[in-house]
Amino acid sequence: MNLSKYKRFFDQPQKSAAELVADALRRAVIDGELVSEQLLKQAELARVFGVSRIPIKEALVKLESEGFVVMHANSVAKVAALSHAEVSELYDIRLALETLALKNALPQLSTADFEKLERILTEADKTADSVKLGELNQAFHLSLYAAAKRPKLSAMIKQVHLHVDRYLRVAYALLPYQRPSSEEHWAILEACKVQNEQGASSLLNKHLLSVKEQISDYLFHLKP
Repeated sequence: MNLSKYKRFFDQPQKSAAELVADALRRAVIDGELVSEQLLKQAELARVFGVSRIPIKEALVKLESEGFVVMHANSVAKVAALSHAEVSELYDIRLALETLALKNALPQLSTADFEKLERILTEADKTADSVKLGELNQAFHLSLYAAAKRPKLSAMIKQVHLHVDRYLRVAYALLPYQRPSSEEHWAILEACKVQNEQGASSLLNKHLLSVKEQISDYLFHLKP
């Protein structure tokens, strides 16, 4: 595993060593640098990040609480496996939270907001890179809901997106997902422009249910 590039997360002096390690490992899991069920050796991680084993263990415990890592006996840690049951649950949560966020945001969306959303979708249509597509997908959804000015709701959505990112990489890299996703995003945006709350909400539901079904079905049949 090549984790040296994730040391960029260490340029945050306000955070503890354990928090910095957790940030780096979390991103490595989301990016697919660390794959499902990969063994995480504390000694190796301590050497890579240049810290003692204490912050490594604290970081792994934190990531376990977030669902990114599974701890076993004797402090053995593995990257949590991708699961069709988990992705199904995550998208059920997304549906509930994001439908509410869209309802609150829609009346507040401005011309500047629509221009920003168009730029994001245009950029997404020009790339096939799964990492970049994941970032732009998140940017579109979070920018769409920002006008709601509901900070606690936004924080909850961002936390769910952290977990969803792993699954979206599967969708963009292995499934015929990019084109229909783009079309659905543009349709949602057009409904928002004309203040069609029912239409926008219906399109958002269809969009989220579609990716939920695709990824869940793929993972369900991945293993016997």
